[in-house]
Amino acid sequence: MLERDGIKKVVNISSNGAYNFDAFDPPHYRASKAALDTLTKDLARRYARDRISVNSIAPAMTETPLFNVVSEDVLAEAVAQMPHGRPMQPAEVAAWVGFLISPAGDVSSGNIIILNQGRDVR
Repeated sequence: MLERDGIKKVVNISSNGAYNFDAFDPPHYRASKAALDTLTKDLARRYARDRISVNSIAPAMTETPLFNVVSEDVLAEAVAQMPHGRPMQPAEVAAWVGFLISPAGDVSSGNIIILNQGRDVR
């Protein structure tokens, strides 16, 4: 990786669950995602001079196969908390990864991009 020209990119995927207490995010899940975001910031600072950009994306509820592991009631409660009234789609998260790994993302490092449809704006 270090031999390549340009800014090298690392994009971690954590979770908005690190910052919110969603209906189906247990404490150990939230703690592990918060730790990943802290690691992201540390690595960004540590490797900035090596021209390595490290960011994290923290999406809220995204429609994945994990939907099948929670009850319909819990799922309905979680969807009700989403401002758009729907979970995010994997392609929406992937588009942010695409941005961060593109040349436009060269100046971004050490950031946690929270994707949650504005749910936390108070």
